[in-house]
Formats: sequence, C-alpha cells, structure tokens
Amino acid sequence: YMQKGCSKEDASTIMSIMMKYRELFVDHKMVLQHGVLPQDGGQWEAIKQGAVCFVSFIVFGLVPVAGFVLQYLFRKATDDLLDTLLFTYSFTALTLFGMGCTKAKLTGQGGCLMSGAVMVFNGTIAGGAAFVIGELLTTAF
Repeated sequence: YMQKGCSKEDASTIMSIMMKYRELFVDHKMVLQHGVLPQDGGQWEAIKQGAVCFVSFIVFGLVPVAGFVLQYLFRKATDDLLDTLLFTYSFTALTLFGMGCTKAKLTGQGGCLMSGAVMVFNGTIAGGAAFVIGELLTTAF
C-alpha cells in the first residue's frame, strides 16, 4: 500500500484490519495483485453458467438442421439446392434476429433492431464461410 501512496502507518492500519477478515483479504489481494475478480456463487455458479451455455449451444446449433427438417415435413423434399438453402437461411436468420433482440433486452445495450441485425450479419458471415469451406473441401477431396 505504501507503493500506492499510503503512509507506513496507514498501510499498517489497512493491513491489520483486513487481516481480521480472511476472505475479504484474499479477494482484495487477488484483485490488487493479479486482477482476478472474486466469483459470486462459487463453484456451483460456474457449473450452472456452463450448463446454460452448453444447452444454448445445442439448442441454437440445431436451428439450421431444424430448417431442413421443417422443409422436409411441410414442403416435401426438393432437389433444388437454392430453394433448400433459402428456406433454411430464412428460418435461421429469424432465430438469430430473435437472439439479437433478446440479447439487447437482457443486457440493456443498443436497440432491438440493431442488435438483431448485427446478430444476423455475424451469423450469415460465419455460416457462409462454413458453407464455402465445406463446398471447397468436398470438391477438393
């Protein structure tokens, strides 16, 4: 604390008070020396966040596949690749837009339309890149 500008007496007072509260002292030192913020909720909070992330990844990762399934069920199978891609892309883009709006509402950052549009744009770039790479690899091998 003296390196931060405290007098020796004040630094000693701060340390003697903080040493009485072990958890507070450890948390404070972790932030001060290592920049590591204390975690709220402990181990179970991290497990819960991981489980929510995993389930979200699975559910939203299946959306493009669900587009193909829905097309097969309601529009019947077609050999027209463009028709299939447009239907599946529309279904996926609508879901991405909803995710963007939800993100905007939950985080309070930006408007629903802008956040949804950015999410659709990012998803389009990522999905398009994956599609092109897959087509290139299919052609190459």
